[in-house]
Amino acid sequence: MQLPMCLLCNKVFSNEAMKPSRLQEHLQKVHPDKQNKYLSFFTNIRNKFLKAPSVSGLFASSSKQCDDGLIASYNISKLIAKSGKAHTIGEELILPAVKEIIETDLHHSASHSVIKKVPLSNDTVRRRIDDMAEDVEISYVNF
Repeated sequence: MQLPMCLLCNKVFSNEAMKPSRLQEHLQKVHPDKQNKYLSFFTNIRNKFLKAPSVSGLFASSSKQCDDGLIASYNISKLIAKSGKAHTIGEELILPAVKEIIETDLHHSASHSVIKKVPLSNDTVRRRIDDMAEDVEISYVNF
């Protein structure tokens, strides 16, 4: 829920205070030096406020990155299952290959944090394949 507030002093207003006369009164009493500013001054303040990072935005982006790693882990586990190769191929071949692609083609350091977001250990891959197999079995039973 968003509440109306003054971007100059961060005071939160009630619905009653949103009347034009009350807003004008606030501007005159609290910010008399800003009364004669152009609309662009206030628009710039609003734009800076909207672009500023928020706590919920920071958590959302962090959560999204974790979700992306989980989705990638499931998708790669599915590819491993389809290939019929040993589950260890994730750690032994796929992760080093991804690291090489990131470093060579994208010219970025493949930091361990990026690689760790996609868990592909033998146990993890086996567990993911088992989870997906259960979903398939359940859908065939209910069909």
